[in-house]
Amino acid sequence: MSNACLNHAEIDDVLQGFPHWQHCQVEGDLDAIQQQFSFADFAAAMNFATQIAAAAEQADHHPRMIVEWGRLQLLWWSHSAGGVTTADVAMAKQAQQLFDAGVA
Repeated sequence: MSNACLNHAEIDDVLQGFPHWQHCQVEGDLDAIQQQFSFADFAAAMNFATQIAAAAEQADHHPRMIVEWGRLQLLWWSHSAGGVTTADVAMAKQAQQLFDAGVA
């Protein structure tokens, strides 16, 4: 996978295939992609966070996760590249597939 950042148009184009994901900015002006997942309770949100953590460790590519009662906010961007890369998109896709499969 390339380590080059996607530009705004490329990010928006990729997100057409991920209707629940949003283009946002973090740490001032770095592009990122995010989604907030909803769950029945805190335990379910933590279970999903654990699944994401395992996938992130395997890929050696780690997100920002914010776990609260009944929800998990997941943000992907690459610090080293300074924005969203194809690796971030791949991890977002994997997270969405885990969620859609009911792994949580």
